[in-house]
Amino acid sequence: MFLETFLTVAIIMIYAVIGFCIIKFKLIKKESIPDFAKFLMYVCQPILIIYSFNKADYSSDLLKTLLIAFGLICLIFALFLTFFILLFRKKYKEKIAFRIYTIASCFGNVGFLGVPILEAVLPGNSVALAISSVFLVVMNEIGWTVGSLIISLDKKYVRLKMIFLNPSIIAIYVALPLFFFQIKVPDRLDVVVTILAKMTTPLCMVILGMRLAVTNIKVVFCNYKTYIMIFVKQIIMPLVMLLFVFALPIDTAVKQALVILASAPIASVVLNFSEMVGEGQEDAASLVLCGTILCIITMPLITLLV
Repeated sequence: MFLETFLTVAIIMIYAVIGFCIIKFKLIKKESIPDFAKFLMYVCQPILIIYSFNKADYSSDLLKTLLIAFGLICLIFALFLTFFILLFRKKYKEKIAFRIYTIASCFGNVGFLGVPILEAVLPGNSVALAISSVFLVVMNEIGWTVGSLIISLDKKYVRLKMIFLNPSIIAIYVALPLFFFQIKVPDRLDVVVTILAKMTTPLCMVILGMRLAVTNIKVVFCNYKTYIMIFVKQIIMPLVMLLFVFALPIDTAVKQALVILASAPIASVVLNFSEMVGEGQEDAASLVLCGTILCIITMPLITLLV
């Protein structure tokens, strides 16, 4: 599992190199990067959720497993957010970086990087893919509520419309009825769903490579706090998840999926939220870019434990 994870992450990194070169050789203007990000967020990510649930076959046992996963994921998020809110809250108004660190402590690229890793190390395991969607939905809902409030310190960014109508939730409205009534996406349409879903990882990495090309390298790699938060998110969080799943009466593959997803690098949505409020983009970019690069080490190491 270690070698398979390492090779998968290493191959995924090639897409980031491509994105970096596209900007450096001026094939695409840096002003176009947000447009690529919008396509990723509003098209590919929701389709990935539909794809994941479409691969799973409904059963009462699977529903029980997903509910356990949902509760555990919510608990982990609550623990990490509460801890860092208590730790940093006095510094929130002083510097936005501490607000970004709070979100970065538990938000991971579970869809863009978690899914391809699961497909590589747990091939054919549809339950693991369904769990990735549960993880993604929890993260999105917390992001549009607690996450938005922490980053902005302004309730105006906590939009009720986006809580119930954000892209991931709309995808769930489509995916769950199909899942519960055991209706599969028609073969010809499934081809489209599969292609768009599998675009998430390369597109995400291309965008990260583009952002790296327009970011000050010193800002990305020379802040020690960045590495502390990467260690928290990509090492401590999966270890905490491992402690919780160890005693649960669930399948070993499910435990492995939860820990691997918890080890996903800091989510690009952290950067998206900072861009939304117009502050802290450099700190967020540093966390996302550096965390993604370092996941070639951290994710394989975590798989050694599961």
